[in-house]
Amino acid sequence: MTTEVHNTGIRPAQLIELYKIGFKLVPLAGDSTPVIPWTPIYEDPNYWTQERLIQEASKFKNGVATVFGKTHLQDSEGNNLYLHELDIDSKEVYDRLAVITVKGEDRFFIGEMCKLTYVVKTRKKCGVRIFWLSHKQHPPIRTKDCKPGFESK
Repeated sequence: MTTEVHNTGIRPAQLIELYKIGFKLVPLAGDSTPVIPWTPIYEDPNYWTQERLIQEASKFKNGVATVFGKTHLQDSEGNNLYLHELDIDSKEVYDRLAVITVKGEDRFFIGEMCKLTYVVKTRKKCGVRIFWLSHKQHPPIRTKDCKPGFESK
């Protein structure tokens, strides 16, 4: 995920807004590499505070990335929330998810997600990243877990 960048980096207010909705922010350098190790941010959902983001905003030179897993957020009953992402890169996957049928009714999945959660359009023609919070940490599906050429099957 990236966000708007200015000559001096990302404004602290933007960082705080992303933090408030549950993103676990990793500052990126000019070459889009992490400025600091992301492991402490992943392991400690309370790594960032609003005050710390303001103090260290200058580190966010070329955008922001996020790590997933347990966030600093909890639901109204005090249960932990976990950040997840669906990264759509191919036309085949985009087409399959654009309209899905649920209980015999067509649903415009990607369009509905744009209304319900945080969605980012990437530079790829069919690129979309959908982020959501969950009460459970789901295991990642990695490239090695996929069979090449099967996204349209």
